[in-house]
Amino acid sequence: MIAHPEQVNGNYRSLPLQHLRERGHFVHVETGSLSFGELADFDVAHIYRFANRELRGLVRQLREHGVAIVWDNDDDMASGDDRRRGALRSQSEVAGVREMLSLAHVVTTPSQLLAETYRAGGAREALVVDNFLPAWFSHRPETAAGEVRVGWVASKEHRDDLEALGIADLLAAALERHPALHVESVGIHLKLRSDRYRNTMHLPFDRLPARLARFDIGIAPLADTPFNRARSTVKLKEYASCGAAWLASATGPYRDLGATEGGLLVPDDGWADALDRLIADRRERQKLAASGNKWAQSQMANREANVTSWEHAIVRAHELAGAAVAA
Repeated sequence: MIAHPEQVNGNYRSLPLQHLRERGHFVHVETGSLSFGELADFDVAHIYRFANRELRGLVRQLREHGVAIVWDNDDDMASGDDRRRGALRSQSEVAGVREMLSLAHVVTTPSQLLAETYRAGGAREALVVDNFLPAWFSHRPETAAGEVRVGWVASKEHRDDLEALGIADLLAAALERHPALHVESVGIHLKLRSDRYRNTMHLPFDRLPARLARFDIGIAPLADTPFNRARSTVKLKEYASCGAAWLASATGPYRDLGATEGGLLVPDDGWADALDRLIADRRERQKLAASGNKWAQSQMANREANVTSWEHAIVRAHELAGAAVAA
């Protein structure tokens, strides 16, 4: 598997793949660049998100050599959503994504909507494999007495959500209304002028559970955009696995979730009321957190099914590559 070390979501794709070793497969995970010579002896190359020109050239070489290609992407990189900062906006970059769809024997993604988009974009086979939390991704809650902590884990891709929904202003106002409230963000900086606000720009993946365990409430605001509709539910699983109740936008991947999964859905104009409700009601937070933790643990218990889905994708790509060589 080839993945970028700074792409946190790659962990949800690479960790289950590594369990294929337990089924007799040889698995190598590489976070740097590899040459044709280093990859030519593998049966399958699994590539997470990369779609640059150099990588596409390498993929063409590997295909000609009979190596099967699985291209994995959990974001709609070719949505053309101009409001999304950091997106692949240029025509050449979008064309690169489309070429990867045609080069891959199998495309994998955690989103049914995105799988349909990829099929329409030229993917021969697009399979849905859900994001999976590893068994160690949980932590006993460590909330502080007399405080209520609201947290948001968000990469720079969420800047549009921050602006579209006015989240920073909403949290600033909540800090004014609730003296016991503390706000934390991991990744995106909210620029709140309060000594009860804390930001951590970068946090290693293995330290994330301990940080989430500090949250009483985890938030997942999403603007209703094509890019966001193709997301997965993994952020809510993260919050729930570490004992936080959650508030999430009633859109995209979250629209069918609710109290059974540990949280409340929030309309775009309802964030202030939803925050006030959970900040003030400790009992409701605890009840939601307990339900959410059960949900998250049940998801973690499905490891073998998730690994089987990955194995199917890998084997299918190998079959298609073999058929192409035979032809």
